[in-house]
Amino acid sequence: MLNLFGNYLSKQLQQLKVASQDISKSGPGLQIPVSGDNEISELASAFNEMSSTLARNHDQLSQNKEEEEKDECFG
Repeated sequence: MLNLFGNYLSKQLQQLKVASQDISKSGPGLQIPVSGDNEISELASAFNEMSSTLARNHDQLSQNKEEEEKDECFG
């Protein structure tokens, strides 16, 4: 039983690690599956929230930069 839980925990942490590496390569917004009701699922939910917030902030910064560049061209 303990070995089964250890395998589950290891798999969940591995998914989180891979997702973190993917974000650093491809940018924010990546979501990972959340299942269960434990500390690992809470961590996965927090990761997804962080990734969504980073994606929104990144999009907003990109939009602001585009607007500034347009203003400079027409200003």
